[in-house]
Amino acid sequence: MEHRLSTRGNMGLDVLLYENGIPSGVGLGRDISLLGMYIETPSAQSVRRHQILEIEFVGKDSDQGSRRFRVPAMVVRQEGRGVGVIFETSDRITRDAVRALLAEQRGSAGIGHPAGASTPA
Repeated sequence: MEHRLSTRGNMGLDVLLYENGIPSGVGLGRDISLLGMYIETPSAQSVRRHQILEIEFVGKDSDQGSRRFRVPAMVVRQEGRGVGVIFETSDRITRDAVRALLAEQRGSAGIGHPAGASTPA
């Protein structure tokens, strides 16, 4: 049985993968939450479980303009066509960018937490 800590959005988000600061692959972010995402990528076989990557994506900043975000993430699942990662940061700017992605995908603000859950500071 799965126990999700936050709501997920199933979208196709272009991402760039970095290993040690060097671009190492491209992918499509799916099943995105405030805590992590699943990334479909042809590079999946070259990634190891518990490996630290940086995930770069374009999102909205606090002024509703677009900017690139690069988030450190740890690989928690690796399979033939993709990897599951958990974000290694909880800074407000990154959280707000992911929250904006989820809200945009659903067409309403405030999505990203289960009903009744408080927003982490």
